[in-house]
Amino acid sequence: MGSVGISYTFEGTVEQLRADFLAKCDQDAWEKGHGPYSGSMGTAGSLTVQEHKRFTDVQTAEEYVDGLGRWKNDYVAVRLSLPAKPYRVARAAEFEKLQRAVQSLGIEIYQEPKRVLAAVKAAKTAKRGCGTCTGVVPVKYLRSLDCPICGTAMFCVSNTERKRLDSLNAKLVATRERLDRSEREFNDAARDRIESWYVSGRASS
Repeated sequence: MGSVGISYTFEGTVEQLRADFLAKCDQDAWEKGHGPYSGSMGTAGSLTVQEHKRFTDVQTAEEYVDGLGRWKNDYVAVRLSLPAKPYRVARAAEFEKLQRAVQSLGIEIYQEPKRVLAAVKAAKTAKRGCGTCTGVVPVKYLRSLDCPICGTAMFCVSNTERKRLDSLNAKLVATRERLDRSEREFNDAARDRIESWYVSGRASS
């Protein structure tokens, strides 16, 4: 007479863990018989769930459980904190990518008026007229894209530059919406984290 080691990992709640353990015992008993030396989980006596014990890898969990000195046919389950599931990793990667995109667009939109103003001053046209107040302004004195006479915003900006800035703002809004959606998905994935367990025991054989 001897014994055989039996171990496996399981993902689920404590209740699901216990239910799965009983189901495995019943299945082994059905397939391999009820004999005391069947070498299967069909002869399992009990399952002790140590919820306070948590390990980061199976090998460490195995070493701990093996050192408990249990009776044959008694099983122990400890928690496992294994690497994040692929879908959580993907959600995190997407979230971080969108964060960087929003930051980049924000910087580009902030710098765009300065770029346009520099282009206006560098152009051959020395003066720009305002369509609102009909005033004419020397571009070399401009400090912003607004008319210094009446305050009309972007009075000296071409339609092409306006469309570019509108496109950047629209892209920023859309990216922020995607970021908000990604953040919700990531938080849902983290909140719905599935517990992992390492279960081990020895069966008489």
